[in-house]
Amino acid sequence: LWQENERLQTMVQNTKAELTHSREKVRQLESNLLPKHQKHLNPSGTMNPTEQEKLSLKRECDQFQKEQSPANRKVSQMNSLEQELETIHLENEGLKKKQVKLDEQLMEMQHLRSTATPSPSPHAWDLQLLQQQACPMVPREQFLQLQRQLLQAERINQHLQEELENRTSETNTPQGNQEQLVTVMEERMIEVEQKLKLVKRLLQEKVNQLKEQKPRYEIRWKVIESVSSDGHEYIYVDPMQLPYDSTWELPRDQLVLGRTLGSGAFGQVVEATAHGLSHSQATMKVAVKMLKSTARSSEKQALMSELKIMSHLGPHLNVVNLLGACTKGGPIYI
Repeated sequence: LWQENERLQTMVQNTKAELTHSREKVRQLESNLLPKHQKHLNPSGTMNPTEQEKLSLKRECDQFQKEQSPANRKVSQMNSLEQELETIHLENEGLKKKQVKLDEQLMEMQHLRSTATPSPSPHAWDLQLLQQQACPMVPREQFLQLQRQLLQAERINQHLQEELENRTSETNTPQGNQEQLVTVMEERMIEVEQKLKLVKRLLQEKVNQLKEQKPRYEIRWKVIESVSSDGHEYIYVDPMQLPYDSTWELPRDQLVLGRTLGSGAFGQVVEATAHGLSHSQATMKVAVKMLKSTARSSEKQALMSELKIMSHLGPHLNVVNLLGACTKGGPIYI
């Protein structure tokens, strides 16, 4: 609106300048016309040229007056627009004042609400989140101890909030005592909030520490291998120490991946078409297990251990049949 107002004021000034110039030119023409008229009245002068010049001057004067009339209308339009802009500006100022007043009232109401009826503490949600993060990996005794401390501090905070609400609702208490009581309650609530934050931070640090110490994935199986003919003596073999038989290796260009069949935490299984796996069939539908792009090195080791175990055990009725693997020149496919 201010830019439009500036533009209209500039147009008004230009129009006024043109109007002044037109009036000056009209006065100049009238001054030129007066000597001609006097000369026409002189009997010694010639009549026809003077009359023609007089008529031409009149036409010019009429033309300038016609040009002056639209300019006057334009000036009046500019003046009306300027008045409308001024009215809009005054209305905007009034609305701004009302908005400031409403903002002040809203802030005052929020302040009264926060002091009289404090909102519930968000630590209950934080406790649930920390439980979800910590339960699978934090030792139960340490987690329960920290959980009890956090719940105790939460109960103290809730008790203080209820006591504050009950005390502030008593209308017979003098105003000075109420303000003093509110101040004491606020100080105690701040102290409890600080304790809650401390317990929360300690619990979060413990969770992060245990996350760093314990890997995301552990190999929880071991291969039992017999070392005697009667089968009474055996040893445990780490799957990572098992050799990988390269005869299971399949060229990648003989495998065409298709749609996804399932997905897990770090791996997925897709449908694929394999060429050259069987002498009796040119192509075969297979399920290919692979890792996601976000998998860690420990998860790659786990998938490789699974491949070594399956190749070590060989075909079995109760085990998924291993047909081949791709371990070179790209991601691991089983």
